[in-house]
Amino acid sequence: MLDVSRGWGFGDHASLVLTSDGGISWRKAGLGMIGPAWGITPDGGAWAIVNFLGGLPSTQLWKVDPAGRGSPVPTPCDASPMGFVANAAFDRTGNNGVVFGLVHLKGDTSRLLAFQTHDGGREWSPLTVPALVIYHSEFQAAMSDTGEVMLTTGCEFHVTADWGRTWRKSDRARLPAEMCGDTFPYTTRFVAGGRAWLRTYDGDVLYSDDSGVSWAVSSLKVKDQSYPWGLREWVSFADPDHGLMIVSGRVFATRDRGKHWVALTGPTERFGAVSCAAGRCLLGSDADGLFEVRFDR
Repeated sequence: MLDVSRGWGFGDHASLVLTSDGGISWRKAGLGMIGPAWGITPDGGAWAIVNFLGGLPSTQLWKVDPAGRGSPVPTPCDASPMGFVANAAFDRTGNNGVVFGLVHLKGDTSRLLAFQTHDGGREWSPLTVPALVIYHSEFQAAMSDTGEVMLTTGCEFHVTADWGRTWRKSDRARLPAEMCGDTFPYTTRFVAGGRAWLRTYDGDVLYSDDSGVSWAVSSLKVKDQSYPWGLREWVSFADPDHGLMIVSGRVFATRDRGKHWVALTGPTERFGAVSCAAGRCLLGSDADGLFEVRFDR
């Protein structure tokens, strides 16, 4: 959610939908299948990677206005021979962002390209990235609300806080064993202040308070065997202290920045997604629609 009234979400077949009445009603934006990343634009619209448009294979970065009308945004990745837009990430303002392209090498491997924008996608400049050989199925990118960019490739995490001038690589000694076995892929979510949450394919929940350089097993003692869809928002914070997380369909709440979690719903209630803004959260249930949660101060 952008605020108490406006928000974006995903409908059937990875379609982009929007609301202007706090989630009471939703309508579909006129796009094809949404890819692995999206974000909010400065005017309250949405960024999205479109995988298929008009029935023809296409992978492009698109900007959608608040009314749901979309148009492609040219990036240097589009002009790279044998390259394609693979991922993108934007901060909370929507002005600052990065786009990542993969140039096919052989098999399932690619070379990484990266570009940055600080004016909402009007101009792009190169972003220096580590010299990595990327396996398509293991590559992710994310950005925190304070501007850190995190790259995930296999059991390696690379984080920059200065737009690529320097990168910090995760030390294997600072990664729990739950991360570095047959646990790929991951799904990650940044929340306020450089804190991040991660789910492994095996169902472990982990957290980081240094933008993804090091990780620890969460105090949430629930293991989720249903791996969340990459675009689904499974953890969200209404403010720096208060947040909700969905694990195995159950909703858990924290009031202390994620140090401790308590169950809000029983084992038979099933929720699929959560989105928070301005002190309130919306919970999505496949069977019963949307529910609102507010935190008392």
